[in-house]
Amino acid sequence: MIRRSLFLGLMIALGATLAYLILSARKQEKKAAGRPAEIIRTAVPSATRVLSPADIRVVGVRMDRAASGADGKMGNGISMRCSVTIQNCGQVAYDRFMIRIIYKNQAGRAQSRSQVVEEKVPAGVTVTLPGIAVGDLLDDRGKVEADIVWADLAPDASPSPPQSAIK
Repeated sequence: MIRRSLFLGLMIALGATLAYLILSARKQEKKAAGRPAEIIRTAVPSATRVLSPADIRVVGVRMDRAASGADGKMGNGISMRCSVTIQNCGQVAYDRFMIRIIYKNQAGRAQSRSQVVEEKVPAGVTVTLPGIAVGDLLDDRGKVEADIVWADLAPDASPSPPQSAIK
């Protein structure tokens, strides 16, 4: 009988100790958790790239011989420069973009050149970019096309309100 009483007493003491340890650990955990500190950081603005933007388009392309030497020849072909007219129909400005110029000669062969242009195109404006170097072409008689591969939004490119809302 004494053994049972002793065993029961030890079990109660062990249970009480275990309960005390669990409760004190939870109290310390609540103290440490507390209210989290609020950290505010400002992000550095970065360019947002738009692939094949729908609101900026090429409305005109003109090819001219580049003035280099007596006959305008460099290397194996004819050195050409391209003048591209771009229209921004959207409500955001673009800062930098890549133009792909595709030249198709009379025989049906196509040559493609891509070039990054650092020119700001404001919203709702048409801009002409003169003197984009195309490089050496096989002949200067043919058809030229251009399109915009990607464009970076200007850092201050927040959409402007519609013109009907401005009084």
